[in-house]
Amino acid sequence: MTKVELSHVSKEYNQVEVLRDISLKIGDSELLVLVGPSGCGKSTLLRSIAGFETLSGGDIWINGVLVNETPPNQRGVAMVFQNYALYPHMSVTDNIGFGLRNLGTPKDEVKKRVHQVAEVLQIKSLLNRKPNEISGGQRQRVAIGRAIVKNPQVFLFDEPLSNLDASLRSQMRIEIAKVHQLFPSPIIYVTHDQVEAMTLADRIAVLNLGIVEQIGSPMELYHRPKNLFVAGFLGSPAMNFIPGELIDSSVVLAQIRVFNKCLLSARVNATSLSPGAPVTIGIRPENVRINDLSGQLTGKISLIERLGNRVLIYINLNSKDHLIVEPQLETPFLDALKIGDSIFADLPAEVLYLFDKNGMALPRVAHRSTRSA
Repeated sequence: MTKVELSHVSKEYNQVEVLRDISLKIGDSELLVLVGPSGCGKSTLLRSIAGFETLSGGDIWINGVLVNETPPNQRGVAMVFQNYALYPHMSVTDNIGFGLRNLGTPKDEVKKRVHQVAEVLQIKSLLNRKPNEISGGQRQRVAIGRAIVKNPQVFLFDEPLSNLDASLRSQMRIEIAKVHQLFPSPIIYVTHDQVEAMTLADRIAVLNLGIVEQIGSPMELYHRPKNLFVAGFLGSPAMNFIPGELIDSSVVLAQIRVFNKCLLSARVNATSLSPGAPVTIGIRPENVRINDLSGQLTGKISLIERLGNRVLIYINLNSKDHLIVEPQLETPFLDALKIGDSIFADLPAEVLYLFDKNGMALPRVAHRSTRSA
């Protein structure tokens, strides 16, 4: 069942298009994450759903009701902001119950629901404190509690964890996931943090310059990006890109020349392109294979990041092209590598992506193993 529907939504500021013809459907109990670079329109889209922005075009439906002209406090949505937006002179109890009191909810009912929410969020011991007497993570729980207590039809989260340190962000991701299980109203969640997006989302919508580039499950977008933008945006570190020229192609294999000398193969159907067409090869850092003796490409190590459970190696292929590699920790010569060493890299055909001159992904061909099960 569709809970929120956006139909051809657009928004302009002084004749500058911030949102362009966006159509989305968010299902009942779905958690949709909006990601994209700064200025792409994700927070504007969220504020438009909340009713804080007036649309320049299109329609927004919540529970089958057109809400374009409906005031924010009558849309059945609750929003959690980046800066908590708590009242400093009020106790935690009063902050959580503020919205209910404004709606004229009886005092006993307000008290009951505040205590229920506080128990779920494990902040009962903080109810008599004021915001300046609790930590950042606790303040964010209070802000979430204030949204939950109103039992909204839709939750809106605008980068709620960006002010927290890394350990608290990890903890709060778990808390938000638990909240979603206990209160299965749809959540529309804006973030710039890819880890948040990949771990929380049922689906991710990638925005760029006011349009939705692609929408799908986290793994669908990671493994089957529609274009160069999505491929380069999702993933940390980002996908490697190498410019090249298509030499030959069939429905199952493409031959690409890079750096005017090296031939690489990709299990991609590039028959829509003519030989000589400019293309871009893409490969995830974890799929590059390094060797200390031979390989398809060679370069020099410019940086090694040893991060405990993973290692990232930066390789300069020439003056402008480089690779980021995340090798398996079992790689035998890994510990001996140092900055300035020459190293070889192989780019297996079955894990390569190929993009045309317009940045659109060409269809990949599934690799069938010949080994018996």
